[in-house]
Amino acid sequence: VYRLAQLEEVLDLGLQELLDGDAVTLIEWGDVIAPALGADYLEVRIGFGDTDDDRTITLTPRGGRWTARTRALTRAAERWAVTVEGDA
Repeated sequence: VYRLAQLEEVLDLGLQELLDGDAVTLIEWGDVIAPALGADYLEVRIGFGDTDDDRTITLTPRGGRWTARTRALTRAAERWAVTVEGDA
């Protein structure tokens, strides 16, 4: 969605239809459309690590459905020493 200039463009794409159901939808550069995502989603941020080859991944559950899954998400990611942030 990084090519979209306004939230209205996202709505024209039919985003809500893509998000309905039991599927996984990955949205790159989703900050622009955060208001259209609804209450429940998992925010994944990829950042630079200590060296050029390192990356950090931050998982932040948003909303009640993802907050309830935080413990399972943390267990699944712990072998990579990932910390799941609380709902902000």
